Amino acid sequence: NPGSMFGHTFIKINSGPRANDGKKRMDLLDWGIGFAAGVPPDTGGLEFAWNGIVGGFQSQFSLMPYYQKVNEYVNAESRDIWEYELSLNKEETARLVNNFWEVETNSHFDYFFFDENCSYQLMTALEVARPDWNISSFGPHVIPAETVKRLLEVPGAVRDVKYRPSLKRKAIERYSFLTDTERGKFDQILSGDAKPGREDSSTLLEALSTFLQFRKQLNSGEHTPK
Repeated sequence: NPGSMFGHTFIKINSGPRANDGKKRMDLLDWGIGFAAGVPPDTGGLEFAWNGIVGGFQSQFSLMPYYQKVNEYVNAESRDIWEYELSLNKEETARLVNNFWEVETNSHFDYFFFDENCSYQLMTALEVARPDWNISSFGPHVIPAETVKRLLEVPGAVRDVKYRPSLKRKAIERYSFLTDTERGKFDQILSGDAKPGREDSSTLLEALSTFLQFRKQLNSGEHTPK
């Protein structure tokens, strides 16, 4: 998938303050702001590559609920997500959001795969909130991993990192916890030679549930392989 070959970055705006009392904040209700090219659905492979290189696509910032991004990446596409919490205060965050709103409602950009892409434009937006970070100076090309490294090089810019594994990775990990006997039962259930029973462990049932969910996503909503 050329759209995800090098990864993707977007800004997550928290819907509420950090939870400092030990309670878990509902981060899935946050908002994601991304920058992407507007690609017509009938665009062919060569046309897609050429327009991306020469800036033939118009692009803008977009806003969507974070749970939609998690479902798209983690479940539908089996892509891992790393969240880097930035040390922006309330005023800086408001300046960042206001800048997104102003740019989105008054202009658009030409999209270039190699430099002025999703990652680069987010770095320039963050500099509106924190000009002293100086994180938008790159060479002739920039990929998401490079922008993350640039942020990590700024002292104090990142104060926490959170990892959200993909559905595929969850399925592999839960299968690795099974005993040899449980793996045999796992294979029998998937092949239709056995059914889950009350005697089966929660570890086996969780592994089955996760794998079946992954297979359903892999086969466009169908539980059985095509």
